[in-house]
Amino acid sequence: MDCFCQLPGKVYINSIDTRNQKVSSLAKQVGIVFQYPETQLFEQTVYDDIAFGPKNIGLDNIEERVKQAAGFVGISEELLKRSPFELSGGEQRRAAIAGVIAMKPEILVLDEPTVGLDPAAKRDILNKIKEYHQTSRNTVIMVTHDIDTAAEFADKILVLDNGRLIKYGTCDEIFGVGADLASALPEMTKIFRELGRRGFDVSPNIYTLEQAKREILIELGM
Repeated sequence: MDCFCQLPGKVYINSIDTRNQKVSSLAKQVGIVFQYPETQLFEQTVYDDIAFGPKNIGLDNIEERVKQAAGFVGISEELLKRSPFELSGGEQRRAAIAGVIAMKPEILVLDEPTVGLDPAAKRDILNKIKEYHQTSRNTVIMVTHDIDTAAEFADKILVLDNGRLIKYGTCDEIFGVGADLASALPEMTKIFRELGRRGFDVSPNIYTLEQAKREILIELGM
């Protein structure tokens, strides 16, 4: 299935020219979570904020959608009754994401969803996004400047430079030995290539902590 195809002056979604479509029809296909998504919050309660999108585009089963989306991102029923502005930064981020997930879009686009969060909140948000993708099987596109995050969570990486497509492919195709972008590497890759230069028999194509753990166990014969 086609997701996004960009041509000069045109954006297509599932092969449909968006210039000829109503925003409401596009919103049923594409959900966007902006950078600092907590700035999208405005209703009196978290429940109303999550319900706003589905109501606005005429979807049904609003209560079910709200509770499912809230539960998925870790927003309790008690928090649903509170003002979104009483929540912590991480909770606000989850509430904003829930408001988009409640519309169940085919394509979820997130612009720097973890910017400004502490490491624990960042990992929590990323794990929720990954879980959403795995359970819904919908397309998730995440915009990020964080190479380590892209390497750990993305199936495919699309590299842009000043709006120009540089490369698109898997981690091996983007960061692997001999790849064009070998100068911009995840930190874990830098560590393992340095280990290789120091005589350790380890793979030079290690991108994530989990890969690193497995490689070290192999090196130790465990």
